[in-house]
Amino acid sequence: MHHYAPLQSVTANPELVSAGLFIRSLREAYKVNLGFDPDHVLLASFDPFLSGYDENRGREFYRRLVEGVRTLPGIQSSTLARRLPLTLGGIAFANVTIDGYTPSPAEDIRSIMGPSVPTTLKPCISRWRKDGTSTKRDHERAPRVVVINETMARRYWPKESALGHRLKLADQWLEIVGVAKDVKNRSLSESPKPFLYLPLFQDYRSNMILVARTTVDRGEAFRAVQTEVAVLDKRMPIFDVETFEEHIGVALFLQRMAATLLTIFGLLALSLAGLGLYGVVAYSVSQRTRELGIRISVGASKGDVLKLILGQALMLAAVG
Repeated sequence: MHHYAPLQSVTANPELVSAGLFIRSLREAYKVNLGFDPDHVLLASFDPFLSGYDENRGREFYRRLVEGVRTLPGIQSSTLARRLPLTLGGIAFANVTIDGYTPSPAEDIRSIMGPSVPTTLKPCISRWRKDGTSTKRDHERAPRVVVINETMARRYWPKESALGHRLKLADQWLEIVGVAKDVKNRSLSESPKPFLYLPLFQDYRSNMILVARTTVDRGEAFRAVQTEVAVLDKRMPIFDVETFEEHIGVALFLQRMAATLLTIFGLLALSLAGLGLYGVVAYSVSQRTRELGIRISVGASKGDVLKLILGQALMLAAVG
């Protein structure tokens, strides 16, 4: 009679399976279409208010900064932003009124609001007013304008162009002058939502982020930006310097952490399962010593005996 240890010793390994699924999910997350190109983009944050700047001086500093950085060697383009896509927190929702559109009683017409279109994160603008994408005329004294995303345009103007139409934000009517491509704003898995952008100099805030697309490495690009800032104001601090790829890493942090922890636990469980399988096989062999001796005495080779034992071990492993 054959004696076996309980099959519970050879357990399934759900932790390893879960780890594999999370790693696969993480790999697919890197392939998600973000709606923009994050490669070779340098980020640097500023806050002139901390250096004693009032609003007028702050506006002038940012204007000169963007114009100066654009002329630097190794810089293709530059712009400013208050909030970047895939930033944790800081989401602002706005109740809007669409000119000529009557919502149903239960309809949610809120939109996510963000300052400035991140034109440096190409491709970005899909449709713009006839005179191009220049926003120099959208200063603080100009008529108020807004750029919306493609999802918002399809929702409220499905059969015509949204350009030239108006929407009301707070107590001001804004003319739609551009339609931006949908981007991932809150998470990699989100579905597109209505989003609107306000020109920075019509919605000024002191803390802003310089977004510069480069053709050189991060260190060289930052030194060039640092030199340009020193020309404008040697005391102006620069903080949170990183590439956009590093910034996106924050959005993947939870998935990375889950995949890492489950991989560790999965490997630990796999090791324990291996020890359990070894114990089952060792116990089985010890109970069959007499049988194996008889097999060898009647002509079975060591290879035959080894094949018999390994075959049964593999069968137990398959069941487990």
